[in-house]
Amino acid sequence: IAEQFVNTDLGGQLGDWLDFMKVMTLSSDRKAAQPDLENQRLAVQVMTIHQSKGLQFPIVILPFLQSGSFPSSLKKHPIINRLPSSWMNWEQDTETTFRDIHNREERRVFYVGVTRAERELYLFGPTSRQSMFTKELESENPQPMEIKTMNEHQDNSLSLSERKQRLLADLNREIAAKQIDNARNILDELEKADRGETADGSTPKSTSREMLHLSATKIETYDTCPLKYRLKHIDNVSERKTRATLEFGSIMHAVLEEFHGLKIAEQTEENLKYLLNKNWREDAFEYRLRGEEFRKQGEEILSDYFRFIQENPPNVLKRESPFSYVMDEINVKISGKIDRIDQDGDTLAIVDYKTSKKKEKAETNLQMALYTEAILRDAVPGVKGNPGKANLHFLRHGDDPLSSHQFSEQNLQDSRIKISKVADGIRSGSFEPDKNEFNCRYCDYKD
Repeated sequence: IAEQFVNTDLGGQLGDWLDFMKVMTLSSDRKAAQPDLENQRLAVQVMTIHQSKGLQFPIVILPFLQSGSFPSSLKKHPIINRLPSSWMNWEQDTETTFRDIHNREERRVFYVGVTRAERELYLFGPTSRQSMFTKELESENPQPMEIKTMNEHQDNSLSLSERKQRLLADLNREIAAKQIDNARNILDELEKADRGETADGSTPKSTSREMLHLSATKIETYDTCPLKYRLKHIDNVSERKTRATLEFGSIMHAVLEEFHGLKIAEQTEENLKYLLNKNWREDAFEYRLRGEEFRKQGEEILSDYFRFIQENPPNVLKRESPFSYVMDEINVKISGKIDRIDQDGDTLAIVDYKTSKKKEKAETNLQMALYTEAILRDAVPGVKGNPGKANLHFLRHGDDPLSSHQFSEQNLQDSRIKISKVADGIRSGSFEPDKNEFNCRYCDYKD
């Protein structure tokens, strides 16, 4: 049946396969049946953990290990079918809750699952919303096999172009027919596809003048290495680095955004700590110990930040302000979000929070130039005025956190030229790697 599907639909995807199977089921008398194998241990067996009790396997794979899935969430029944635990006549005082009992049972089931493995055990789950059970295994020093982030908005082609899908289907068919020479030729074509080349060996070009959507991050990525831009923003190849640092930055931004939304009298250090607790997400970090380390850093950062604003009270006008504007001459739409806009005399000051350890100059920061341009163009909803200083606030540098610059027209013109060059490069399909020791040493795509 599978071979028939491949020969019928060369570009078939998972959804097409399921539809095909449904049609086959309705149009024939074939019934689904498990293959009758003499040795079941030679096949992959899919079963629930309860079904695996008493069995052993050389390799065991446990998927879907995430909070809310395993352990499953405690279901609250709409109808009361038993007395509250505090009303029951226990033999001894206990603080055990139904949630504790539920988690204890889930842990017992998890133990059954992991102890089915004779040689190898593979646990699959996300880095965020991680299962509490896998976190408890960190003392065993488990080795990550692969960390990959799936894009929810990515289509079901699994990042394979239509051409590569056709080639893979052809390859399967030629191998099945034992046409080795033909299979080798198809493998050569697949290698070209992996390099982004067309069938004639050239790199596809695009001179499309359709609207190009860019941000400061995308522009800087292309300027650093065009190939990295392509892999990250066109091919959607995920970076391997941990998201812990990014998650920490998001939490700190959320805390400060909410803090400056409070009334002045409520902007106390106690409320700042409360907001850290409120926005903290344990499942944002791969391991409990790492989460605790970031938590301590967050408390220290906020303590320094509170001291700074006590000495330099800001007149906050807007927080987390999105903007977008179109550069008509090159048909590029620039978008972003400004962390904070302050009224500073008769000008508007821009503030962008940074949790990075390395301090950089605001003068050379493209992001700050784009924010200034946005205010100049009245592109920030609800904000009108003349742009003043652009401030990078480095939260880890408590004693001297600011790097400031007021952008001149020449500075802004330089940034426009840079954007134009980047847009031309992207549209022309120029994605050559910028190979240098610094870029490649810390690049997630170097392998």
